[in-house]
Amino acid sequence: MPALELTVAPLLREKPRILIVEDESLVAADLEERLNKLSYEVCGQADTCDGAVADALRLKPDLVLMDIHLIGKKDGVEAANQIHRSTGIPVVFLTAHADDATLARIGVVEPFGYVVKPFDERELKATIEVALYRHQAESRLKKMERWLATTLSSIGDGVIATDLNGKVKFINAMTEALTGWLSHMALGRDVTDVFILEKGGENVSVTGLLNQALQNGAGIYIEEGHFLKARDGRKFPVDDSISVIRDDDDKITGWVIVFRDVSARLDAEQKRIRLEGKMREAQRLEGLGVMAGGIAHDFNNLLQVVVTNVSLSQAILDAKINASTASKLPALLNQIKTAADQASRLCTQMLAYAGQGRFEIRDIELTQFTRSAINLLRVSVHKSAKLVLNLAEGLPSIRADTSQLQQIIMNLVINASDALDGKPGTITVETRRFRAAPAFISRCHVGTDLPGGDYILLKVSDTGCGMTPEMMSRIFDPFFTTKFLGRGLGLAAVTGIVRDHGGALSVESTPGRGTCFQAIFPPVEPMPSDKTTTQAIDLSRKFSGRVLLVDDDPDIRTAVEALLGHLGFDVELAENGRQAVEKILESKGDYYFVLMDLMMPVLSGHEAFKAIHAQFSFLPIIIMSGYSDDLEGHLFQDERPTAFLHKPFSMQDLVQKLCNFIDA
Repeated sequence: MPALELTVAPLLREKPRILIVEDESLVAADLEERLNKLSYEVCGQADTCDGAVADALRLKPDLVLMDIHLIGKKDGVEAANQIHRSTGIPVVFLTAHADDATLARIGVVEPFGYVVKPFDERELKATIEVALYRHQAESRLKKMERWLATTLSSIGDGVIATDLNGKVKFINAMTEALTGWLSHMALGRDVTDVFILEKGGENVSVTGLLNQALQNGAGIYIEEGHFLKARDGRKFPVDDSISVIRDDDDKITGWVIVFRDVSARLDAEQKRIRLEGKMREAQRLEGLGVMAGGIAHDFNNLLQVVVTNVSLSQAILDAKINASTASKLPALLNQIKTAADQASRLCTQMLAYAGQGRFEIRDIELTQFTRSAINLLRVSVHKSAKLVLNLAEGLPSIRADTSQLQQIIMNLVINASDALDGKPGTITVETRRFRAAPAFISRCHVGTDLPGGDYILLKVSDTGCGMTPEMMSRIFDPFFTTKFLGRGLGLAAVTGIVRDHGGALSVESTPGRGTCFQAIFPPVEPMPSDKTTTQAIDLSRKFSGRVLLVDDDPDIRTAVEALLGHLGFDVELAENGRQAVEKILESKGDYYFVLMDLMMPVLSGHEAFKAIHAQFSFLPIIIMSGYSDDLEGHLFQDERPTAFLHKPFSMQDLVQKLCNFIDA
């Protein structure tokens, strides 16, 4: 598109055309002769007001030489006034009178000059040339003003210009449309009448904004959240700015306000946010569908072990027990316990994936821990794989949960073994100090907000089949696998665990050349060694006293009641929090302790705890839940239960909690 040409073509022809208006024919003839001699073209003569106006409209001369006294009632001043208003053609007066009264009459019509009779040719030429060039300059200026006004009227932003008193000097068409103020109504009014802003339902001082721009000496931008109130009461969000106007001498002469209606943009932004939310929800539901299938598969396998062994145990008990059949019971029960432990670990993995893992954080020396974990994992690695350990000694400790850290190592090593697909290859496990550059952290899957610096590295690499970029983009999705049958949450759980330990995780892989996982953890200062030794739990210890067991699940009530009875307690039952509160109020808190579930109908464990604790603060209350321990921290902020048991718990776990507050 060619650049816009702002220059104005010369208005003067080679021989400017002049219309003579003179009521004396001899003077008109002499004047025409002189003009021709001065290289001007006389295009016509008139001796009346109406004739002069008609000839000016018809001939369109470059200039009119106008005598004041004309034939008829209307004189040259009236003719000049009509010509100026209808055509804008410059008029130079010819007069034999130069008195103040005559000059005052002439000045009203804004002539481009006057020549006093008698005149000489030099004076006449000078006056005509000055008039023609002045008209040319004013025409150029008016054309530029029209161009600027058209431009301002055509842009999509509202524009308001004011003087230093805040009076409106200009508004464009968009301002008229947005504010409801027409130009002729707004001009001369205070800008605060035309431009009304609100924020948070309160009026905003436009005068204050103008003063702010004045003090700034340049411009200010109005932050989001402002609404323009139109003349008809409509309100809509605007994005606007205020700048000062400076003249050629750099003096501030007023302000210009530029604003636009951003309703469409905000609506589009809200639609985008809603669409992204729907997409995330769709992805979440898809992930939950995959997760549900994987969990069902793994739990069905575990339940099969439990059901099979329970049925075998029941058959043995129903039969006439002898030494040979009775000897099988410990093995069957051990398999049931093993399957239950595996189910519990699967739930832990799910919580880790959701970032709600249950932790017991302590200082861990990564090399020693890894060596112990690998010794347990060797049986899970394919026989054809070579396991190489490059473990640095003397590393600073990291703060971690042992079971969670073991989960990371187990998943990464088993994943590496699977990548070998039963073929000969090498799995390398490495620990060492690691200087993480910002570029490395930016490439990580999690932990991209960590600062660069010193970390402790756990690296697991293999020489297996590797992965394509498409596969790498999905390996951390729940239950995604490159094999036909997956191993559960796997790498998805690893990301949650690493994230919750304040670390970062990266993966690099090339098809046919293997995969490398690197997990980094922040080191901690060496802590004094814990000289206390954990006391062995005496499971043969017998207790006594009346306890209240509160759980809405009848199977859990039956199992835990039997466990408490085995320990020597006299057990009373409640199915929900309300029954528990009623029983405790009735007995005036006469219980050794209360063992209560957290999530229950009618009245939750949290609500029941507050009601009980308000009346009987001395009564020990143990909260049990299948959710994360973190939930307890969020619910019980000021007054906490005596202990918290995470489901599933063993008799040893329960006895440990009891001993902690009974022996205290």
